[in-house]
Amino acid sequence: MSISATSADKIDKKAEKSAMTFSMASIMLDGSIQLKPLEVKSGKTNFPAEKDFPKDKAVQVSFGRLSSAFVLPTFGKSVSEFKNSIKKINDSTIEIGDTPSIFSFYDPFQNYTIRDAKNRFTFEAITNGSIYVGQESDGMISVYSIDSIGEMTFLADGKKMTDIILFPGMFIRFDPSQNPELKNADITKIMQILQGKKGNIGTGIEFADVRLMRSDGSATFFLSRLPRNTKILFKMLQKSFQERVKKVALLEKYADDNAEFNPNNANIRLINPTKKMHQVL
Repeated sequence: MSISATSADKIDKKAEKSAMTFSMASIMLDGSIQLKPLEVKSGKTNFPAEKDFPKDKAVQVSFGRLSSAFVLPTFGKSVSEFKNSIKKINDSTIEIGDTPSIFSFYDPFQNYTIRDAKNRFTFEAITNGSIYVGQESDGMISVYSIDSIGEMTFLADGKKMTDIILFPGMFIRFDPSQNPELKNADITKIMQILQGKKGNIGTGIEFADVRLMRSDGSATFFLSRLPRNTKILFKMLQKSFQERVKKVALLEKYADDNAEFNPNNANIRLINPTKKMHQVL
């Protein structure tokens, strides 16, 4: 008897692949990240004001396999409104609002595109990695490639003006109202336009190290050019990196503890170390 997938099954699988989940992420005392579903209770549910919001929390949005974002909440505003500001348009395109976010795309089978809801820019990932995107209080937009390579396109009224390849460590701060001036500009012209603005608004392109050294000689993970309240996003990213390293080490230990491969043994048997652990990453 042959069994074939119905159209309803195919729709369900597609919906599952495009599904997003929202969680409140907290850094625990042991350094791990705890996730709890971000639910909207009956009636209007708002985030607390920034001064009342815990400093060790942020929102985590999952887009699917090995792809997620840490996002600052919209302080004092509706949780429903926040959820509606981040949309997965299709399997590979995510539409975002102005809220500062760090996106981490490590799915080896999918390249994502971040699209600004106001049609001011897009970022298309070329390699896996993480990238910060956010609008600041003065209306400027900051984009920082932490460890990703991608193509950033400047838009005006939804039309392409020019594009630039971002490499790990590249930081761009630009005024979206000036995007029309970037039409057909090459990298040299882009730099001249962004760095030539009057009023010391700090726009430009540079390479910046995400590590800051503390007075005790240790390093913290944060780009000093960005608003201070975004530091929690970098801290969350750092902790998630550390958790992933621990899980890889656990895989290696599992393999070592269960290795039974002996080239001199006629009864060669190799236990697959990922048999029980394939979902840990």
